[in-house]
Amino acid sequence: MMRRFEAAIVLAILFATPSALAKDRCLGLFIGDRPIAAEIENRAKLYETKPCIILIFSDAKHPVSGYDLSQITSASARPMITVEPWDAQTKEFLDISDEYISSLASAIESVTGQVYIRYAHEMNSNWYPWAGNPKRYLEDYKNFHDRLNAALPKSNIQWVFSVNNENVPNSNRNSAINYYPGDEYVDFIGIDGYFKAPSRSYKFYHKVAKFLLRQNLFEYLFASQMESLKILGKPFLITETAIAAKPDFKSESIKDFFESIDPSISAIIWFDIDKEADWRAASDIESLESFKKWTRWWISHEKK
Repeated sequence: MMRRFEAAIVLAILFATPSALAKDRCLGLFIGDRPIAAEIENRAKLYETKPCIILIFSDAKHPVSGYDLSQITSASARPMITVEPWDAQTKEFLDISDEYISSLASAIESVTGQVYIRYAHEMNSNWYPWAGNPKRYLEDYKNFHDRLNAALPKSNIQWVFSVNNENVPNSNRNSAINYYPGDEYVDFIGIDGYFKAPSRSYKFYHKVAKFLLRQNLFEYLFASQMESLKILGKPFLITETAIAAKPDFKSESIKDFFESIDPSISAIIWFDIDKEADWRAASDIESLESFKKWTRWWISHEKK
């Protein structure tokens, strides 16, 4: 999830078939690896918006359970499981075991409705052991996809190919498109990006870019990567996003972000925890009020 200076923003997913975006917009959340229904419902009350997707993470040694997923579905949301092929304690890359596949398949079978699988995200970065090697990534993604699908007699999975909003390092070899496993393996393209606390000089630049160059926050974070992947013809999701900044700038940035979301995006997932930075929408009262107001505006605003 780590990002650089301009990084910042997580998330989106929809309740539609792979070939079409959802008609209505919705907000997803990450609030912890194993949230219970009461936590999800409390966050819905706080933000005055019922989350449609709950993002969770599962490392290769600890698969999610049917109970974990039922807590999400009982709160009227859909799970997005980020499968991380490592030991979260040692950060060592691990092959996915048959036991993990079997356990994950059983958990998915135990719930009704769609489950979104995001395998080994942000592979076009340099902070994960599965990153930086397109050839190996393609082999691993396809292998995991085929094994999990084979373990599910009736699959209710939607597959999300989820990249970082910047290629790190920014080289031809490490371009996000080089990791794309193929149309038959992907239903949605997700992009992660975060906006960290800006410097005084960036605040000035942001105002110039917004009012003179007509560049908004969504474009600043996502436009370049979206443009590079549009040739693939898959619908986009914002799979992780958040803003961490001083209150006077954060509340304003939340407004800018929601006003400028690309009209093809039907859902975003907000990384709503305090980790490395305080990404929570409710980190202060001004940001909370801005988030409530502008999520409502975005969800109800007529799509172009």
